[in-house]
Amino acid sequence: MDYKKIEKLVKKNNRVVYIFFLILICTNSIWLLYEPQVALISVCIVGALYSHYLITSSDFKRNIYNAVTQYEDDVVKYKKDANLKSPVPYMVIDIHGDVKWVNNKCKNILGDKKLHEENISTIFPDINVEDIIENLTISKEIIIDNNIYHLEKKIIKIEEDDDVENLITLYFINITEYNKLREVYEADKLVIGYFFIDNFQEVIDSIEEVKSPMLIGLIERKLGKLGQDMDAIVKKIERDKFMFVFHKDRLQSFITNKFMILDDIRKISIGNELPVTLSIGIGVDGTNLIGTSEYSKDALDLAIGRGGDQAVIKDGENYEFFGGKNKKDVDNTTGGKARARIKAYAFRELVNNVDRVIIMGHRNPDLDSLGAALGMYRAVEMLGKKAHIVLNEVTAAIEALFEKIENSGEYARDTFIRTAEALQKFDEDTLLVVVDVNNPTYVDAPKLFEVAKKIVVIDHHIKSGTTIENPILAYQEAYASSTSELVTQLIQYISDKVELKEVEVDALIAGIIVDTKNFTFKTGVKTFEAAAFLRRNGADSTRVKVLFQNDLDSYKARAEAVGTTEIYKEHFAITIFKNRDENDYLMISQLADELLNITGVKASFVLCYDGNKILLSSRSLGEMNVELIAEKLGGGGHFTAAGAQIKGMTIEEVRMKLKKSIDEYFKGDDRR
Repeated sequence: MDYKKIEKLVKKNNRVVYIFFLILICTNSIWLLYEPQVALISVCIVGALYSHYLITSSDFKRNIYNAVTQYEDDVVKYKKDANLKSPVPYMVIDIHGDVKWVNNKCKNILGDKKLHEENISTIFPDINVEDIIENLTISKEIIIDNNIYHLEKKIIKIEEDDDVENLITLYFINITEYNKLREVYEADKLVIGYFFIDNFQEVIDSIEEVKSPMLIGLIERKLGKLGQDMDAIVKKIERDKFMFVFHKDRLQSFITNKFMILDDIRKISIGNELPVTLSIGIGVDGTNLIGTSEYSKDALDLAIGRGGDQAVIKDGENYEFFGGKNKKDVDNTTGGKARARIKAYAFRELVNNVDRVIIMGHRNPDLDSLGAALGMYRAVEMLGKKAHIVLNEVTAAIEALFEKIENSGEYARDTFIRTAEALQKFDEDTLLVVVDVNNPTYVDAPKLFEVAKKIVVIDHHIKSGTTIENPILAYQEAYASSTSELVTQLIQYISDKVELKEVEVDALIAGIIVDTKNFTFKTGVKTFEAAAFLRRNGADSTRVKVLFQNDLDSYKARAEAVGTTEIYKEHFAITIFKNRDENDYLMISQLADELLNITGVKASFVLCYDGNKILLSSRSLGEMNVELIAEKLGGGGHFTAAGAQIKGMTIEEVRMKLKKSIDEYFKGDDRR
């Protein structure tokens, strides 16, 4: 501390003494007038006292200064000693990253490295000085001699002669043991998995009765052996469903071998006509065991909804998919009819308990979306309730059908409404029916989810990680050719007396035709049964054919795209379609279909630039699951037909990413 400051402090605290001497001087002045002798004696006494005060005050200030100085020296010494011997290693750097000071612990962990005036980025190449200065916190871990250190920083200010210098203290927190404990904790977490035999009853029905116990035994033996290898608790909870409980560190073996249990189960054969397929749902890191179990159930539902014969892991809100490359030729006529009947009865009960139904499909509607919506509209009307269809855009794909609907004179003005009008009509007694889409981001009017309390989903697309949450009723069958097929099945059971309008049966069969490519893809017994039902109710193939006609310019544009097609790796056709207007979704899907007619082509991919995004339409002949390729590009669909919308990339960048996705798909060790 400065001596002058001490002097000022002493003077400030001795003001009473000064006042006392001032009073004595004033008193002596009065006595000088009346008692001069007494005044002289008093002056001598006051002078002596003041002299003594000055001497003792000076000694006091000197002693205070010496004591404070000694204390400061001791503090500095102890502080320096404490910093040098601090158990936490740290260093001080300036704003340029040059090292100014290092404590002993930091010197010990850094060894023989030159530290003073060395730049921090030279000592640690992974550390960026600008990041340290600009960011309030540092999320940086460095490894020194097999120890992991987490960096913490503290800004300190040095003031000297009115100059302020900012320095940065970097603390090296050893988190090696913490990381080991965390790894042990993570590895020891419990994971819950549900294993479901997709086609248990169908496989049992396909073999002799005496062989059924043998087949069941083989399945259970393989799952039991898997449980032993995983150190898992295995519990059969239904005849076709098993629960596995195991530690999280065992999950990696599943991922490493790409869930080979799927192949092992599929190889079981004792004369069964259908291969046994398995769906697996695994839940990880729920808030508790109940939460983990719910994750597992969600994952299993997603695996089944995507067509089965695959595994899905749900970790928090993230999904990871394995398998799904083998085409599932599921027909299941009897089971399908039973499910359709149950869903139809449930839907009828829902409609009977609401006042109004609003139906919507997906953005950029196609014939399947509009056909399914029109079929559900008629089903609701047959139940005596008012229905509306949300339609914000008439695309080229549905233009001919929509014109036919308008010219039919069968529908009120408010049958087709836009989003704003639909929001006005919504109340507590309104049911929202979503058709031909299960991803909430692709629906025609996403805002309706904000007001809808009761939601029904009818769709045939394979589920992705993002699906409509908590529908009160869901009829989602990945095996179905189209949503129009599912709606046709429902209509047959919703009412005892079915009365469909001419335009409605044409719209439904057009939806089936467009998604099956004229009954060539994903066509099963139920598809033809649905078509036969529509034909009995007045559907006409000649009228429907008109809905698929194209103008001459469209043919020329498709021919140009075919001429520039690239055959990638002998079996994959890739081309770019130069869009002419805003409604090219139908064109690129038709083009993708045509490219499959080229000899040797197993799958086709058409890219089209549309405003601020790239459109992808893909098709396959069944040997390749194009839905998995579309997923890698942010889309989805079916085994033989899929699409995507990609933003933030050029069309050439998308083409390269598409090729990379095809390469990854065919890696021998990649089942995802």
